[in-house]
Amino acid sequence: MAIEGAERVDDELEIGFDDRFERRWHYAELAGRGFMLLVVAAGLLGFLGRGPFSHRTIVDATGRLAIDYEPLARSGTATLITVHLRRTGSGNQTLSLDNHFLEPFGLTQILPRPVTEVATGSGLDLTFATPNHSSDVLIRLFVRPNGVGFVPLALRTGTGEASRWMQLVLP
Repeated sequence: MAIEGAERVDDELEIGFDDRFERRWHYAELAGRGFMLLVVAAGLLGFLGRGPFSHRTIVDATGRLAIDYEPLARSGTATLITVHLRRTGSGNQTLSLDNHFLEPFGLTQILPRPVTEVATGSGLDLTFATPNHSSDVLIRLFVRPNGVGFVPLALRTGTGEASRWMQLVLP
């Protein structure tokens, strides 16, 4: 007595085998493994956090201002922007933060503390003391983005031209 629709293969009955479904399932598994491999590779390279691509540095045309930042930031999570101001003589150095920087990025802390902070119509001017033994001033701006998407940012030194860059803020 044989079961209707069943065929004998290697002295066993194969019931419910669908070759087309098995092929599609195999391709779905390969696609899933490929996706997982891409996520792991992106994480190792720093696209999802710390790694070789997790920081970028831009330098203005004069070489007087260098900005180190994280190209990917998370909304509501603190991130660090490091500014290197080259010393241009004795006295204090001024860094100007544009309103387009302050509003979406929520400045939480500045290290070292500026000597003066002056609010202007276009943003905030910060003046920093330059130690005599140092060739530049290292400023750390701790910010907490409060939006999502690409945010255009700009900083400038004194009356110099603004250095501009974009940061992507993820949810």
